[in-house]
Amino acid sequence: MTIVEIASAAKLSAAKLRLEDLVGWLRHQLITATAAPVLVIGDDATQLAQFIAEAKADPTVAGAYGYSRMRQWALGGVTRDLLLAPQQCALAVAPTNCASEIKLL
Repeated sequence: MTIVEIASAAKLSAAKLRLEDLVGWLRHQLITATAAPVLVIGDDATQLAQFIAEAKADPTVAGAYGYSRMRQWALGGVTRDLLLAPQQCALAVAPTNCASEIKLL
């Protein structure tokens, strides 16, 4: 499993720390994962799709959160773009108030 976060140059070191924390937590759950902080170059969805293709990753699980529905409607969203991409299998999950529950979109 590879955990990816796309970040600007100014936020790349913080992204790396977040990813390493998550990888450490997964290790305690006996799940092997690697962190992949990626420097943003252009469109996030296109860059993530390129990373997925190069890594030959399948399926892709994406978090469906981060911005208001209005902003996503007006500007689009990475999760939506991944779900609409015919190149790979994708699953989107949305966070809930209960840590033990995951809603599938």
